Amino acid sequence: MSQKWYVYFYYNLNGKRLQFKEYSGLNNKSDGLAQRKQRAVIMSDALDRKLRERAFNITTGKFENTAAEGDTVAELIREYLVIIKLKVTKETYRNYTTLLTQFRNFVTGQTLRQVNKQTVRAFFKSLQVKPQSKRSYRTYLSVFFNWLIETKKAPISNPVLGLKIEPNLPTERHRVYSKEEVKRILSYCDSRNDKILKTVIYMVYGAQIRLSELLRIKIGYFQLDNNKIVMPKGTSKIKTKSRTILIDEPIKEYLLSLGIKYNDPQFSDMYFIGKNKLYSGNQFVGQYPMSKHTIDARFKELKRVLGVEINKTLYGFKHTGNVNLIVNGAELLELMFKNGHTKISQTETYARQLIEQVPEIKYIRKKRDDLEFK
Repeated sequence: MSQKWYVYFYYNLNGKRLQFKEYSGLNNKSDGLAQRKQRAVIMSDALDRKLRERAFNITTGKFENTAAEGDTVAELIREYLVIIKLKVTKETYRNYTTLLTQFRNFVTGQTLRQVNKQTVRAFFKSLQVKPQSKRSYRTYLSVFFNWLIETKKAPISNPVLGLKIEPNLPTERHRVYSKEEVKRILSYCDSRNDKILKTVIYMVYGAQIRLSELLRIKIGYFQLDNNKIVMPKGTSKIKTKSRTILIDEPIKEYLLSLGIKYNDPQFSDMYFIGKNKLYSGNQFVGQYPMSKHTIDARFKELKRVLGVEINKTLYGFKHTGNVNLIVNGAELLELMFKNGHTKISQTETYARQLIEQVPEIKYIRKKRDDLEFK
């Protein structure tokens, strides 16, 4: 054991082969062979990590911190939010702020060098949000780390890459409601005289419209004489083209029963469901759009009172309406137009859900016209 142990690497400087070595704590006289081997492995891993994550100054022969490496994550997030605010929409900036504020609180006091894949995995596991929100948050956080790597020259690898999202249970899914559940939910709206929530459910169910689109509809978009609502480019889910929503006669009759003057030019720029002041109550025909959060909160309370499964959503009424149309004989092409789909494969989602709802016995025909079985 008289020989000294080192962990080292070679590098070239001005054509000369030089050596960097570390041996602190590796040559204790009291250590046996097994202990020295163990210490050497630990030191070797640490040196390998330095080479991959930190800058080595070949002139001084020392490892150096980069500008971002020693900063706390909180400081970096604060700087990033100032920059990103100028590049994204208000809605996206709000999502970035929500996510990064939670992440900053989760890693309070930690520097960038201390954050790794295990940290990020634990953070996402702690989030009590919908799976689709987690997927969006994963993207936002990955963009943040890419900014650190590309702009701040942080010598790290992106800890979000390859990260799998583990959903919190129970999770919400767009499941189909039974007829009994639909009746109970509508009765609940009637008992509380909540005509707005009832109308939202009718429109999602009967007009196959998304809640986010419904809350953007203005009175001028209605063309009830032609049984449709035409949303201009930029107002529907797909921003690059207009969206036509087909209105069946029963839905049209319900809309007319609301007493709204759909053809009055003075109301054309008013929202179908909205408010007249930013913090006032919601109503039909309002100057400002209704908040999606308000509807979500009302429906969450409805589920609590009625004992509706937590893994059923308001958007599930869109799926329910489509499945029931198929049960009543509608063709996929009809559903494709009603939902504004560009591919039939999108519409087939509802056919797959139908399999879960309808017993196999329904598909046994009493007679066949395609062939005589004799």
